[in-house]
Amino acid sequence: MPTNYHFEGVALQALANAAKNATQFRQPYQQGQYTNEPAFWLVKDCGVYLINAHPNPEGSELPLTANCTEELEHIDLMGDDYIEHIPVSRAELDGLADGKKGLMVSLTSKHVVCGVYKM
Repeated sequence: MPTNYHFEGVALQALANAAKNATQFRQPYQQGQYTNEPAFWLVKDCGVYLINAHPNPEGSELPLTANCTEELEHIDLMGDDYIEHIPVSRAELDGLADGKKGLMVSLTSKHVVCGVYKM
């Protein structure tokens, strides 16, 4: 059974806008490895949220974050902490940045699937 997370709103718009201007995106668990394909990181630790996969914007020490829209109860029962690479296209970034679209990430024990949806 998949676990679905939805991301919308001002924080996602800021994350997408910053990604639109980035040219390098990091791969999780691979220090120094970059790609030019846009992506976010889905992080599960004390919550579930997206952070920027690109280096932090100029003047920012902390990553940009967007929390999922669902209330997550029993987050500590969901297993180990992890980071997943969530690729997005440049066209999808445009829709996310203008606030007309949201992002859904679906996780199973073997797959990560993501999609952009109209709001």
